[in-house]
Amino acid sequence: MTTSSTQSPPNSTADVLDGVLGARLAGAVSPLRSVRPAVAEHTQRLHDALFVAPSADLPTREQLVAVALRVAVLARQPALAEHYSALLPEDLAEAVATGAVHDPVLAALLSHAALVTVDPSSAARSAIETLRAVGLSEAAIVTVSQAIGFVNYQIRLVAGYTLIGESA
Repeated sequence: MTTSSTQSPPNSTADVLDGVLGARLAGAVSPLRSVRPAVAEHTQRLHDALFVAPSADLPTREQLVAVALRVAVLARQPALAEHYSALLPEDLAEAVATGAVHDPVLAALLSHAALVTVDPSSAARSAIETLRAVGLSEAAIVTVSQAIGFVNYQIRLVAGYTLIGESA
């Protein structure tokens, strides 16, 4: 993993989905999102807890953001990928987006993210054992899994809101 410093996290009060959707689509789906404000609030809070709060433990904030970027790239969600890319140093973001990471821990995390995102039915105990082998604890593996699931949830929200917003 690179040793360059990460960029400052975004303002935690900003709504990531609104930013990813862009002003026109966000405005179009705003009435829908306002019907259940707690969903939007909790979605944003989970994003902030996973990707904004600093962490020196494994996985680090930078590693979790890298996992999020890889999931967004694999799902062909460029706006969400751009969001996560902006949270990483440029060289690391490029390496993650292309899959050219040399750090063994980060490589294992990205491989696991790809497996769970692209072919979840083939995930097996051996995938978890690979994460353990690079030094991840049970808690770290759960955190990474939560991040992968959360970004896939964001991807589905963006896809749904985009369809709704474009038809409005």
